[in-house]
Amino acid sequence: MRISNAQIKTIHTLTNKGGLSDDDYRALLKRETGAASSRDLNARQADHLIATLRASTGNTGRTKSNTAAGRYAPVLQALWIAGHNLGVVKNRDDAALIAFVQRQTGVSHTRFLTNSEDARRAIEALKKWLTREAGVIWPRGLASAARKMAVLEAIARRLASVGVKEISLPKNSTACDLDAFANRLGEQLRAALAKQEH
Repeated sequence: MRISNAQIKTIHTLTNKGGLSDDDYRALLKRETGAASSRDLNARQADHLIATLRASTGNTGRTKSNTAAGRYAPVLQALWIAGHNLGVVKNRDDAALIAFVQRQTGVSHTRFLTNSEDARRAIEALKKWLTREAGVIWPRGLASAARKMAVLEAIARRLASVGVKEISLPKNSTACDLDAFANRLGEQLRAALAKQEH
């Protein structure tokens, strides 16, 4: 089912309420759904985006200081969300990502991350962390779909290790579908890991 007009209106209202710039909104949309426009979403993806926007426009709201921005923010956010779906990153908020980047590079915010060597240091540190803690086997090259599949495969392996039946991974899916699938599997994995801790 396609996104409804009511959902589109809600998304625009929440975006304005949160004070998100157009660039920040598009980065959030891409990170959460893989889509370039809200009109490309299906109803389920729209519901997920609305829930994310509602969470981000709570009492404190999203400000420039706690929202990732800048040239390297999209790839860092994608890796951070992958880490959350893998059960490695406990706090998926941009503020936690910004703090991670600062620890790795000494740069106080992703919007000031302009040096490619600093950005590479932060990106590689994140990838190594996800490999070490979650067994992600990163592919060679820059193909986004291949990276997304590597994360999905690692989530499926972690799910199997906690007793969840074998997961059938999607084939020939769009980036948007892969992101949505990773988000669903991530919820399952975090729930299973939380049960193990108690």
